[in-house]
Amino acid sequence: SLQKILSQDYTPQEVFKSILTCIESMLIHLEQDPDFEISSEHLDVLGKVLIKFIFDFKQNEIQESDFMTIVTLAMTSLKFICQSQPDFTTEHVGELIGISKSFMMFYVIPELDFQSPLKVLSSQQAIMEPIHVPRANRNLQSTSKSKKSTKSKSQKKNEGNARQKAEDSPYHAFAIYRTSDSDFSDNEHNREMVNRNKQAKLRLAALTLLLVIATEVEKRLIFGYWHCLFATDESCQPISLGNSVFRDSSPRCRILSLQTIIQLLRNSKPFLIQAENKDKVPSTFTPFSVTLGNMIAFT
Repeated sequence: SLQKILSQDYTPQEVFKSILTCIESMLIHLEQDPDFEISSEHLDVLGKVLIKFIFDFKQNEIQESDFMTIVTLAMTSLKFICQSQPDFTTEHVGELIGISKSFMMFYVIPELDFQSPLKVLSSQQAIMEPIHVPRANRNLQSTSKSKKSTKSKSQKKNEGNARQKAEDSPYHAFAIYRTSDSDFSDNEHNREMVNRNKQAKLRLAALTLLLVIATEVEKRLIFGYWHCLFATDESCQPISLGNSVFRDSSPRCRILSLQTIIQLLRNSKPFLIQAENKDKVPSTFTPFSVTLGNMIAFT
């Protein structure tokens, strides 16, 4: 099948999407059919290839719409591998969290530039992360001015009433308007809605992967990565689970962020008690209660 795909006159992004769709389908089948098996060695190799692919895949190489689709497919495939291979998840936890964090708030904070995935290192104390410097405000989506309508005032009024009625409907995103001179702007709006939907799917895939990581990796190990998941200062760490809960426009993403936080907190009491021990020698470790308070205050 791969040879057949590569023999066709496809663009690189079409090849990527075809191959990753096949991989995703295969892994879904692996999860649903007990008689279908893939060796641990092959899954381990596939997981490493996917990690390297996401790390090396550059946003500016193809259209953003294709970029989001391809990365979403890759992260979904990684999720299935992490679920079936806990040892693989533990071995590559820093790289996997780096991937999840890179995309978990994709376009949630418009003034921040996208940062490619970086491996996250474990630490037993809070480490200041690189400061994200807000860029100048700019339009994220290219917009074009619609042509001026030459219709009469009565026609414009009728169209305006029909449009308002459609927008008031809960299915506004899927409303189909009749053909008119304003179709250009309608198509622009539909493209924007499709793009936002892909952005939400990308964030959902990243948060789902992070939830699987939090579930499969031992608490004593995942605790060392809390410093990159919980914000302590909005100016230096805007990408965090707390900000995802409060700022993401997608309800599914917000719920998944909460589920991930709950999973991280579950059975973590021994670590939190140790951090709060007043008899300990003063150190630079930030108690979780302070982190949680800052997470709420700076969100």
